[in-house]
Amino acid sequence: MYETYYCDILEKINDKIFLKKLNYFIKENPCCKEYPKCEHARIQSFGTLHKHFIELNKSIDIAVCKYLSYQPNILHKKCWVFLNKANSKIDSIRHNHVSNLEKFNISGIAYLTETDFGTKFCDDERIKPQVNYWNVFDSRLYHQAEEGVPKIDRYVLAFDVVIGD
Repeated sequence: MYETYYCDILEKINDKIFLKKLNYFIKENPCCKEYPKCEHARIQSFGTLHKHFIELNKSIDIAVCKYLSYQPNILHKKCWVFLNKANSKIDSIRHNHVSNLEKFNISGIAYLTETDFGTKFCDDERIKPQVNYWNVFDSRLYHQAEEGVPKIDRYVLAFDVVIGD
């Protein structure tokens, strides 16, 4: 269903300064025009995060290559960060990430802070959160954040890519 890959790049860049930069990026690049009245997780950035952090972009490419076992032609890429504030209920909405029905789409999730709340799929399979690991899966799979109230801020990276022929 999903594959998990340790990412040394994430481990190298994931610190308090990086989390502050992500927080600033969310504020300066909100998810959509409807913000803050959007229907998805409310505290998240626009999908251009990978263009602002070269190391992050490289880590996505490596995760996609590992998942596919070859170097694909990536036609489109989005990456964003979302934040669940400490002591606030997690926005948990079931969704998928298919953006191009005629091409293969891949998604990934990486937890940047310790949390007990992972991601669950429709068949009750669950991603157990591990810091600095990419969890990669077919974008057609419906999933959602596990419901709960984190004790500390919960930062999660996500990406989508469209694979060409």
